[in-house]
Amino acid sequence: MGNRGKRENGKGKRKGSQFERDVCRILTEWVTGKKDPVIFWRTAGSGSQFTVKKGKSPMCGDIIAVDPVGAPFTDYFCVECKSRKKIFATSLLVEDVRSFREWWEGLVESSERACKGPLLIFRASHHPIYVLMRDLEFYELVDWAGVPERYFIVELPWVRGALMSLVRFLDWVDIEVFRAIGEERRKS
Repeated sequence: MGNRGKRENGKGKRKGSQFERDVCRILTEWVTGKKDPVIFWRTAGSGSQFTVKKGKSPMCGDIIAVDPVGAPFTDYFCVECKSRKKIFATSLLVEDVRSFREWWEGLVESSERACKGPLLIFRASHHPIYVLMRDLEFYELVDWAGVPERYFIVELPWVRGALMSLVRFLDWVDIEVFRAIGEERRKS
């Protein structure tokens, strides 16, 4: 019978790292229209540096801007990426959400320490990529970019926010929205 059905050591970590790289390339293309040069990349240790520091720091999450052109996005959001064999947007409502809840609560904690909004980017194998953000950031973006074409409001005891596909999110807002919000915040 061998190891069939058993997870290989490190395979989940490699899968998560690859998903983070894929998201970085998608975000880079969103900002520049090209996949190269890279604008976003994986945080060293995928957020572990911030966890160790336990203080106010602009670095948090799995993705940072390695070029100033992407900084308005990563100044606004602390981005965490999760890729699992079985995790769906409907998991929030109908399945055991313990791990999903733990991801979200950890992200909120680190994003608040960094004075940023939490953005969870997630997918199940062979399914679309989704984003989940707090209602606070969602409604601020609505004020700047209008109402997105398709989204879901999520209200659970541990999260109030908006859920949509990554494609719809990136069609809805562009980097200039984040740049304008950053300029407005610096003025006040």
